[in-house]
Amino acid sequence: MPNNHRSFDLPLDRVLHTTYWKEGRGGETEEEFATRCAEDLDALIQREGSDTIAAFWAEPVMGAGGVVVPPKGYFDKIQAVLARYDILFVADEVICGFGRTGEMFGSITYGIRPDVMVLSKQITSSYVPFSAIVMNDRFYAPIADESGRRSRPSSWCNFPDGLRA
Repeated sequence: MPNNHRSFDLPLDRVLHTTYWKEGRGGETEEEFATRCAEDLDALIQREGSDTIAAFWAEPVMGAGGVVVPPKGYFDKIQAVLARYDILFVADEVICGFGRTGEMFGSITYGIRPDVMVLSKQITSSYVPFSAIVMNDRFYAPIADESGRRSRPSSWCNFPDGLRA
C-alpha cells in the first residue's frame, strides 16, 4: 500500500514477502493455492537460509488488502513449513482479534498456533491508543534469560494454547 509507506522508508529491504493471498490463479482450487503458497514459502526460506529469517508474520484475516480470508488449508500448510525450519510465527490480530471472527482471536478460528500475537484496537474499542504483545515460552524464555529476570505475568484472557499475556 504505497500511500501508507510514504515518509516511513518502507518497505524495508530486509523484510521478505512471499505469495500474497490474492495471487490465486484461474482454475486453481483454494487447496491448490494454499499448497503453492506453502511451496513458495519453502523455496524462499531455502533461498535465503532459515538462519536468516527471524519470523513469519501474517494476519489471520488480511485487512490491509480488503477483508481477505485465507484459502482453505493455508495456515496448516504454512505452519508445517515453519516447523520444518524452526521459524517463529507472529499472528497480527490487530484487525481480527477480540471476537471479530466469532472466536476470541482469528488464530483460534483458523487453527493457528502462533508464538506471538500482536493486539490492539478492540482492547479499548479504539477509544485509547493501546496495544499488547502476547507470547509463548519459546519466544519469552530467551528474552527473560537475557534480561536476567524470569517474571511471568498472569493471563487475564483466554488466549490460544501456549500463549500468555
